[in-house]
Amino acid sequence: CLQVRMLAEASSLGGELGGGAAAVGAGAGSTANFLLQAVEPPIPQAIAHAVTLLQDIGALKEDEGLTRLGRHLGEMPVHPRVGKMLLYATLLGVLDPVLTVACAAAYRSPFVMAMDGNREAGKLARQGFSNEAGGASDHLAVSRAFAGWETSRANGGSSGERAFNQRNSLSGATLNMLRGMRSQLLTALSGRGLIHDLRGASANAGAGSLVRAVLAVGMYPLVGRLLVPGVGANNAGGGRTPTLATLRGEKVKIHPHSVNAKLHDAARSSGVADKGPTLVCFDDVTRGEAQLYVRECTAVSAASLVLVASSLTVEALPPARLPPHDPEDAAAAAEAMMERDLAQAAQDAANEAVLVCDDWLKFRVPLPVLSQLACLRIRLARAFAAKVQRPADALAPDLAEALRATATLLAHDGGAAGAGDLAGGAIGAGGYGGGIGGFGGREGDWQCPRGCGVVFASKSSCFRCGIEKGAVVHRGGRGGGGGCGGGGRSARGAAGEGGAGRR
Repeated sequence: CLQVRMLAEASSLGGELGGGAAAVGAGAGSTANFLLQAVEPPIPQAIAHAVTLLQDIGALKEDEGLTRLGRHLGEMPVHPRVGKMLLYATLLGVLDPVLTVACAAAYRSPFVMAMDGNREAGKLARQGFSNEAGGASDHLAVSRAFAGWETSRANGGSSGERAFNQRNSLSGATLNMLRGMRSQLLTALSGRGLIHDLRGASANAGAGSLVRAVLAVGMYPLVGRLLVPGVGANNAGGGRTPTLATLRGEKVKIHPHSVNAKLHDAARSSGVADKGPTLVCFDDVTRGEAQLYVRECTAVSAASLVLVASSLTVEALPPARLPPHDPEDAAAAAEAMMERDLAQAAQDAANEAVLVCDDWLKFRVPLPVLSQLACLRIRLARAFAAKVQRPADALAPDLAEALRATATLLAHDGGAAGAGDLAGGAIGAGGYGGGIGGFGGREGDWQCPRGCGVVFASKSSCFRCGIEKGAVVHRGGRGGGGGCGGGGRSARGAAGEGGAGRR
């Protein structure tokens, strides 16, 4: 559909495609009318869904005319949703890892079955790379694997590259294809004036939580809430295979090959599920014989979704309920009413409300924060639009400050981070590498030793995995080999990592 609108615009401006605009037409429904004239036209529902998606991400206007963002996305050799993710990655300075994820989503994952047919070796390799990135992410596992492959090429030559691929069950041909695709996308971004160089557009790539947030922003609305058996009033899903409830109301399974195949067990055993919803973003849904599956997914935080959700509504907190009691016992009933009144008074004093995202996710938020979130949403959208409209121009000071605040919020909230990731270091919102100024973590903030990210100073234990402040984590490792890929990777599992609860 996007290429059809590109054809219409090119024709309306003259050139070799004369007459194309008249053939496509203009106005609502013109794209479908044109495509239905094909020899083997797509089904009308597919066209309608595609047009709606393009309008939702801002590539098409209501009358199906092309926007400036649509022109950028139309010239990128990737899905429009992935293209928008890349634009956000340049804006927030995390292009390098997101670029690899985008290419793998457009082509395929480099992980393959081991030469000896050992499936477990491939799973362990993927899990190891995911753990390096903080756990619970198939996408970041691919990004870490690609980075390790490039290091092995540089340090070990062809022999080191082969050893690295064999040790980690990777396809050299696929990695080379991803390398070529990355170069092609970088050329497209540079040609549009969106970046000057990869290094400058990746100044914040070390902030794992920020990278996850950009993945969530780009893949939205392909986001699901993990259903954990026995947790929550409506969480009836789960069982042996983790189940996601999507924004569309569907229930999809996480594929057994994913690093998140046991995410529901980890969320339940660590207590993360009791602290808020575990949110997972994915780039595609595969239909199996009897189920819908998600093959690759990443656990993300709620903050990133609040900033890009199509609609936000505010509701009053429900009134406090009577605690269980014997209604026949007058004393017990009076005591229950007193407890309810005290709970209601405490709730009123908390000055909080319910924030509803797209009539789907609900969060209890302090009232002063609501106005701040609304302002940040508006300014983030304006900053994105300004960068799309005038890529080479510097952002206005208020928009630059909004980007810095967004980067700070997303880098400190949610998604797990690998050891060594930036957390309270020099993170700016960039695109050209200069950033907008760094920020420092608040005094007393501490890093979870299991790699879950930054924990506020007021907390004595990690809000994700529950580990106490100052605890020592003993990590095993897989030995490196062959003069490349250096050092062993942590062998810890994903338990307790990657849940996306709220604080």
